[in-house]
This record gives sequence, structure tokens and C-alpha cells, in this order.
Amino acid sequence: MIVSESKKFIYIHIFKTGGSTITELISPYVEEKFRDKIPKKEGWRWQKTWHINEQHEKLSTSLIKL
Repeated sequence: MIVSESKKFIYIHIFKTGGSTITELISPYVEEKFRDKIPKKEGWRWQKTWHINEQHEKLSTSLIKL
């Protein structure tokens, strides 16, 4: 789940539905507090630089944190 408080959206990444492409497009709008603090060296495209925390977490678990 990707959250942007400033842009007022929540995106739920569902696998095999183009989620990585959508995530890449909206990732510039995700606040720093929802990103990992250390860039990664492995991965593909946007995933190599920053991985958004709890991206593959269950919705019920993510909602508790909001």
C-alpha cells in the first residue's frame, strides 16, 4: 500500500495488474517517511533506488499503522 498524505491518495498494489508501472509513476509523490532510508543497489528501475515501505503488506496491517 502506498500512501501520499499531501496528494491525498492511497494506492493498493495488486500483483499481476501493472502495479509496478503504476508504482513507478506515482513514486515521486510519496513522502519520505514512507520510503526506506537507505537506497538499494539491486532491483529493477525504481525498485533499485528506493523501495516503498510495506508495499506488499496486507491492507488490514497497513490500516492499523495509519
